[in-house]
Amino acid sequence: MKNKYLLLYILIFFPIVVTSVCLIFMPDSVPMHYSADGEVNRIGSKYEQIIFPLITIGMGLLWVIMAKYQSRKKEHGNEKVLLVSGIATLILFNIMTYYFLCKAFTYIGHSDVSFDMKDGFKLISIGIGTMLCVMGNIMPKVRLNTVIGLRTTWSMKNDRVWQKSQRFGGISFVICGIAVIITGLFFTGIINVIVTISLIIVDALICTIASYKIYKNDLKENLL
Repeated sequence: MKNKYLLLYILIFFPIVVTSVCLIFMPDSVPMHYSADGEVNRIGSKYEQIIFPLITIGMGLLWVIMAKYQSRKKEHGNEKVLLVSGIATLILFNIMTYYFLCKAFTYIGHSDVSFDMKDGFKLISIGIGTMLCVMGNIMPKVRLNTVIGLRTTWSMKNDRVWQKSQRFGGISFVICGIAVIITGLFFTGIINVIVTISLIIVDALICTIASYKIYKNDLKENLL
């Protein structure tokens, strides 16, 4: 567990260190927002680059707090799952931070310059898909709790329904993750974003409906 906490802390604070160093050498004005076509539509101060690392710190510390909470409850299995999930999430945030830093360094300095973000959209989709696959593989190991997993009104009725729901959710997450990665390789721009969000929403609906059906089947089996 100590190694996982150490890696998590590194992923939490390393982006702010790298960004702080990069600010010394970065142009004063850098791209801060892009259109769906990857074109720069807002130029801002280089110091705005620090916002994303600060968000990373906030999100990372939230994972740490949730993991520590499970540790205090002696739910070490759930603690491990939370740490792995946090690491996977923060790896994505770290990659995005360094990608945008590189883009800021290569910006010419004219607000009308077309800024290619197609690779960025692909990178984000692949990162999200990979994260879903990782979480899908660890979901079946999660014990009943109120913090992580496929948590619905029905999945939390009892341990039997919970475990079946997590197994279904794990498989569903992996399939969704693979689909997000594949579509991310073929679509760009706003289409990429729409497809990724749509796949995640559909998967969430399927998992919710599945947990309801699993609960109903559990009720029938226990009435027989």
